[in-house]
Amino acid sequence: MNPFEFTLMVVFSLGTMTFLTLPFLPAWREWRDPSDEAALPVPAHDSNQVSHFANSWRRQRDGDGLDASSTDTSKELQLQHMFDVRAVQAWNHTDSPVVATRTVVLATPVECLRPVHAALDFRAAGGSTFSAIMSSGCIKLGPLSRVTEWAHGDKGLRLGGFSIGLRRLSSDGTIELGNGCCFERMHAPAVQFGATPAKSERPGASAGQPSELSQLSGAEHRGGHLYRVNGNCTIPENRHYIGSLIVTGILTIGAFTRIEGDVKARQGIRLGFHAKVLGAVICEDTIHFLAGSSADGPVTSETHVLLDHGTQVGHQHAPTSISAPTIIAESGAVAHGTVWAREAGVVWGLA
Repeated sequence: MNPFEFTLMVVFSLGTMTFLTLPFLPAWREWRDPSDEAALPVPAHDSNQVSHFANSWRRQRDGDGLDASSTDTSKELQLQHMFDVRAVQAWNHTDSPVVATRTVVLATPVECLRPVHAALDFRAAGGSTFSAIMSSGCIKLGPLSRVTEWAHGDKGLRLGGFSIGLRRLSSDGTIELGNGCCFERMHAPAVQFGATPAKSERPGASAGQPSELSQLSGAEHRGGHLYRVNGNCTIPENRHYIGSLIVTGILTIGAFTRIEGDVKARQGIRLGFHAKVLGAVICEDTIHFLAGSSADGPVTSETHVLLDHGTQVGHQHAPTSISAPTIIAESGAVAHGTVWAREAGVVWGLA
């Protein structure tokens, strides 16, 4: 081998080693000097906390030294566009966040595209549009109103009939949605759909000793109190069962039947009149709660959740969640905790 060939081979080998090493340089650099030791920032729209935006606005307000309960307006100039709240055009054209130190009552529809903070109650006439509202008292919007980003009322939140609450609605009290309202994500100790409240008392389970789910036709024991049924399953009326159940077809729970456990089905779940599940209700298809039925645990569907009049999910002191692409709630249904309609949610009932 002549010197030229030797030199060419050495150059080729070094070049090949260099190209093979380059992809490993970022990993070696990260190993020598880690850059991901701190927690990654979470964008606001990715936070799972329904009241995230309201809490962020509250921190921003407090950080700017603004005391919403104070009558001194000298500190409000950084946030507040000063105007008479009765001036409709001022609301419609403000380019600064609005802070009100007293109760706000708007008798004429307005359109405000900047965040609003009310130290006390906030009431607006029907047909109004707001981007964001936070109130230390109650928020009451008339029919055909619209919230495009978020709203939070410390003591309560009420939307009139056929209003739209996009993104997130939250309250430390009760959220009330009038008939025809559309919603996306909500969280409160109590979410009341429609003008008619659900009855607090429901007929209890039938008398008698609890039974095992093993008595169901086709039930297969899967360990502990867990059973599985291949195909469709119909649970008789006026029974009391202990255990959890998995059904590969459609699960139908008879009227006035009580199940102390979780239920899961693939092709649909139907809870009969005043039926009760003390655990979770999970299904790949539609979950239908008939009038008076209830569930104590999470309710999750990959398609639809239908809540008839008088149904209840969760309890005041034991909140849970409802999650589905589409949620249709009849007037009189009540949920405690989080309600998330990932595509569309609507309150169905006569005006």
